[in-house]
Amino acid sequence: MEKFLKLLQTQGLVEHWYDRKILAGQHIERIIEDEIRSSDIVAFLISVDFLSSNACQKELSLAKELAEQNGKKLISVIVRECPWQDHDSIAPYLATPRDGKAINTWQDEDEAWTYVYNDFKNVIMDLKKNFEVKEDFLKELKSLEFCSQSNQDLDFSKIFVFPNLSKISEKDEKQVNIKNSSDLRKYKKLIIHGDTQSGKTKLCSHLFLETINDKKPALFVNLNAFAHKKPSLSNLQELYESQYHGDFQCWLKQKEKTIIFDNLSHEKNCLDHISFAEKHFDKIILSTSDDDYNSYFSDEIRLAHYTPVSILPFTHVKQESLIKNWLQESKKENNLEGHHGKIDQIENNINSIIIHNKILPRYPFFILSILQTYEAFMPQNIEITAYGHCYYALIVAHLVKSGVEPKDESISACFNYSRNLAFEIFTKNPKELYLTNEQLKSFDDRYNEKYIINKSLINRLKGRYGILKTETNGNICFNLSYSYYYFLGGYLSKHYNENKIEDIVSELIENSHKKNNSTTLIFTIHHAHDLKIIDEILTHTACAIDQLAPATLDTDETEIFYELLTAIPEKLESNGVKEDRESERARRDLVEQKDEELSEIENIDDSERDNKILNDIYHCNKNIEVLSQVLRNNVGNLERKKIAEIAETICDAGLRLSRLLVTSKNEINELINYIHERLRISGSDNDKIDLKIKEDDIRKAVIFHVFLWIMSNIERVVSSINKPEISPVIKELSLLKNTPAYKIIYYFFSLDTSENFTKRNKEQLEGLVREYQGKEHSFLHRIISIRTQQFINTHEIESSVYQSVCSTLKIDYKPKFKGRIST
Repeated sequence: MEKFLKLLQTQGLVEHWYDRKILAGQHIERIIEDEIRSSDIVAFLISVDFLSSNACQKELSLAKELAEQNGKKLISVIVRECPWQDHDSIAPYLATPRDGKAINTWQDEDEAWTYVYNDFKNVIMDLKKNFEVKEDFLKELKSLEFCSQSNQDLDFSKIFVFPNLSKISEKDEKQVNIKNSSDLRKYKKLIIHGDTQSGKTKLCSHLFLETINDKKPALFVNLNAFAHKKPSLSNLQELYESQYHGDFQCWLKQKEKTIIFDNLSHEKNCLDHISFAEKHFDKIILSTSDDDYNSYFSDEIRLAHYTPVSILPFTHVKQESLIKNWLQESKKENNLEGHHGKIDQIENNINSIIIHNKILPRYPFFILSILQTYEAFMPQNIEITAYGHCYYALIVAHLVKSGVEPKDESISACFNYSRNLAFEIFTKNPKELYLTNEQLKSFDDRYNEKYIINKSLINRLKGRYGILKTETNGNICFNLSYSYYYFLGGYLSKHYNENKIEDIVSELIENSHKKNNSTTLIFTIHHAHDLKIIDEILTHTACAIDQLAPATLDTDETEIFYELLTAIPEKLESNGVKEDRESERARRDLVEQKDEELSEIENIDDSERDNKILNDIYHCNKNIEVLSQVLRNNVGNLERKKIAEIAETICDAGLRLSRLLVTSKNEINELINYIHERLRISGSDNDKIDLKIKEDDIRKAVIFHVFLWIMSNIERVVSSINKPEISPVIKELSLLKNTPAYKIIYYFFSLDTSENFTKRNKEQLEGLVREYQGKEHSFLHRIISIRTQQFINTHEIESSVYQSVCSTLKIDYKPKFKGRIST
């Protein structure tokens, strides 16, 4: 056989190996296994000796397993007559020579070996031109990186949701969204940049898979492992052979080749590899971090002809799609109709951890990590809240990835150093959140005098995958903001009983309307064991705008809105559950965008904002946010009485905010007259208008904005107490307070914590409709109706229930078909 294959070897088509090439002193089984694994073709010379050999059977079993996984070719050469057809691992494969006729039965054995030669040549030539991606590489490419310790094996390609991408338009220099991979792959030269964990690598993997699915040649390069090599075809060939079957030289001659460089950095030979690739590839895609792009590549002359694309956090629509994909893949739930309430609750959990992109960016890695952490990972001996587990797990994942051993002593040492460093940053530079190089050196010297920590651990914390990063100006900060707040909160909670720290926490609560302060408080509560912090926040919240009683939304307060009824529709139009849910989530994106725009106002010093009411509004809103986190994180630890106190404080705070504009009819009329008069005085003689029309417009605008203000505060309250476990407490509060406002809050709460429109929801709705009949209650009836319709339009519910709701609300019933309202 070796003689007949010699010609193929001379032509450079094949290299062969067999066990007689094992050298003295080498481990026989290990060498044979390595050679089988690295080969493209495994040939077995079949005879009765082969069939009776245990060693041969073990090698055959391994080769068959690899053939099924990686597309390795198995060729059985029947050299002597034997019952090979009865062997389960040999019989399914076409044997050689012709029809498996044993070579020793041929009159001319050279003719038989020529058949063997031709069969091998055909397989080799097929492999050379096949360019099949190796299964091991595909499996690696499709793997998902989670922070949790779960062994769940998920395929990222089945979960993937196309990210939120934008580029600058060449026409008007405005941001343009890129909607799908087809739009993205139109660009010949592309550089994708994004934050840490923004999904750059998985986007590159997706683009690679899309390209090969389109039968186009593509190569994937991780520059972290490749950049130290010098650019050459031999290095590309080595990379190719780790990803594909087939001949590299044949593959290189194909047209429309794409090469994807992941993890572009300013180190080593990265740009040289790209310049070299431009000579051999038609399309080049690069990915890099925002830091490296802004510092090194945005003005790099060699990348001037590349189109830059930025990865932004997910929208709420994309987040819901990711949750659905995850449920379908991890739970094997193919039909999610009727599960929208469950998805709502999962979204609520995720949103309460991400908190409008303020603590965690809404990137797929964090969304999926939160999902899996809730389900499969609970750290041992860590006394922090349930939500704190997610942050803990994410940070530990960073530490392990950076090379820190997952041992208690190593993790504890890193956490203690990080807590103290976070507090040092807080005391030295609380606004910019960094230390200068000199400040860090001083801190390290003082820390090493007080604590023992291995220097290698600190180096890993500051390494490429660590939780700390050194900026181009030499300043050091936490890689992601949530880790800074996590460790600062941990420090403040641990040292809370010290007078200095107690004063700091009190000052934070007093100034909770400032973004950094409220976030610090949230994480302090994550670690807190002392209810004094919670009690102090409750006191501050109860005292904000305490000159006003909470709004009740009785007939006196809502009389002014009767004239708005013509502007509020009786029936909401529906485009189907899917479309309506997308519209609702698009609205959430707008709210978050507005919150971001207000963040700068929140950080203005009180001395610069002399309006006390405005200050109280900011304080009140931020304390509601903090108390919401207390409820979410401590339900299992707090007494029922304390939970009721927190929930009541949140509700009253939101209703006091509503009461700011829910004044008497006369006072609103005075406000309208005042605005009208100011406009009349400021108007020029050349620009006179119909003052009566103007007055009507002002009146409608003022009343409508008062209405929006009330509803936004009620929705804020409902969102803040959205924890299904506390339903009995909210019900008791509603009965105790016995005001329309509290009854509406309880009803909205019940809707938001239901997986579907339940019997309880139906009974509540019918009770409210009976109670609020007549013209004097028409406003309350209308908002209850609109909120109910919003829920049933965004959830799959049974047609009989839907018909019953329409009847209760006295609106036209139109049956739903396949998620759409029929017309």
